[in-house]
Amino acid sequence: MMADKKRQLNFEQVLYLVAFALALGIRFINLGASPLSEFEAGWAMQAFNLSQGEATAIGSQPAYLVLTSFLFSIFGSSETLARLLPALVGSMLVWLPYSFRTKIGRTAGIVLAFGLAFDPGLVSLSRLAGSPILAMGFGLMSISAWVAAKPIPAGILGALALLSGPAALTGLLGLFFAWTLVRFLSVDEAQKTSQQPAAPDRTQVQRLSIYAGIGTLLLAGTFFLRIPQGMSALLSTIPDYFAGWSVIPEIPFGHLLLALPAYQPIALIFALIAIIRAWLQTQNTYSRILSLWFFTALGLALAYPARQVGDLVWALIPMWALAAMEIGRHLSWDSSDGMVAWGQAGLVLVLLTFLYLDIAPLGREYIDPQEHEDRLLIALGVIGIGVISTLLIGLGWVADAASRGLVWGLCIFLAVFTFAPNWRLITGPQKYANELWFPIPAAGQSSLMLNTLADISELENGTKTGIEVVYLVDLASMHWALRLLPQAKFNIQISPTDSPPAIINYIQTSNPNLPAEYRGQAFTWRIFPAWGAALPENIIRWWLFREAPTASEGVVLWVRADIFPENIFSSTETEITPNDDPYFDDIMEP
Repeated sequence: MMADKKRQLNFEQVLYLVAFALALGIRFINLGASPLSEFEAGWAMQAFNLSQGEATAIGSQPAYLVLTSFLFSIFGSSETLARLLPALVGSMLVWLPYSFRTKIGRTAGIVLAFGLAFDPGLVSLSRLAGSPILAMGFGLMSISAWVAAKPIPAGILGALALLSGPAALTGLLGLFFAWTLVRFLSVDEAQKTSQQPAAPDRTQVQRLSIYAGIGTLLLAGTFFLRIPQGMSALLSTIPDYFAGWSVIPEIPFGHLLLALPAYQPIALIFALIAIIRAWLQTQNTYSRILSLWFFTALGLALAYPARQVGDLVWALIPMWALAAMEIGRHLSWDSSDGMVAWGQAGLVLVLLTFLYLDIAPLGREYIDPQEHEDRLLIALGVIGIGVISTLLIGLGWVADAASRGLVWGLCIFLAVFTFAPNWRLITGPQKYANELWFPIPAAGQSSLMLNTLADISELENGTKTGIEVVYLVDLASMHWALRLLPQAKFNIQISPTDSPPAIINYIQTSNPNLPAEYRGQAFTWRIFPAWGAALPENIIRWWLFREAPTASEGVVLWVRADIFPENIFSSTETEITPNDDPYFDDIMEP
């Protein structure tokens, strides 16, 4: 009996290790392939300046800045290292269910671990420099360590959460409001009566946690007292957060409402079912507590004027926990009706696949109104067949087998939609501007511009980085892109008597009025969604393919004509050469 229990525990741990390995893979594959966006470059550039020993103002994320600057100082700066810390912390979230598996159930814990590994929101934020996932990851791991009676790790992780910026306050407020509602509604009354008395040494445990937290704030927040401005950045966290309550919202309200059903349909559907069951049927204490946490985190993200879709990250954990508990109820296997359940699951998969093939053509740019109406009627018919078949199987065989087959089929089908956004992240950043979980604007062709500049530098002086570049584009992404060119410098304007080998300027700005002749190459630099409303006009086209209108901002790389071999141009007039970028036509429009 003990041997069977030991084998079961080992198998459970193996499943967690598999989930962790998958989480690492999906977060680290091609991590540095896409250029840093404007949001990311702002944080990465601060970390780079710190690694170079330059005096720089530190933003309200001292944990990210100090730890990333340490990586930059050892290994050199890169896009991969700029995103390394969020990717690692995001991967560690998979182990949270292991600490709470006795409360939510072991099966639910494994489902939750795989859900956190593949969740598109968590994966997106884990691949984002300066991400709010640091605050959530460190904060929840601190709670997990506290529950496991490990006060020193709890204090260290809690301090790192506070050092991770205003997102930590968002999470703390959400947890506080949820806790207040739990007390007001007496949701945890039954749980409190069943708890064991507190350990007599509780005060000593709390003291150890506080000491560890204070030590971490002083050492990690100041990089072992080498960066004292890190503590001032920590103190600016509270003013920065509350300043966000007085700004005009830039992110439409609808983006946040669209994010959960578009990216996490499987978690949202089963979480809502679990919430209904918790309050109307089972009266499950933990489900009720998680539901209150979910709604308070969701409401706080929606109400915050300086909102970003990434603020929903605090709602993802309770939502996935509720969904895992509900899905876990249907994963039991009964040999007497197992084939019936699998038969129902197969039927559901066939119907859902047919439903997808029927709806997908509605995403075309132009579609006949009659075809549109016919396809919607067919979709309703398919849904009706699914409902009727489930009822008939439940009445003819076993109702429990029919419900389990329905859940299995839905989970398999919706899991594909959960993984699809992650595949787009891995394979390329072409449609980042239309991805809700990424801050806008998205990055453009900085890599292509740098490659072009390296080729020009070889023509000019035989090295890839020795060319003198004067850039008049005061953007964090431009500073980051040119950080490794020793002869690159930023100026507000260029003197008419100067003629540097290369100039970078906005495409809207007039051509260089300098003594030498220049040739220009245009590049898309920043890409914005141009939906014209809170939601895309063709919601199906966006949902299935992430295709929607975009607007672009471009820059021009001007290169002095005498650098090129003679007679390479048929004309001596200054000109802009288009590239193969599909956004070029957009940025050239007045």
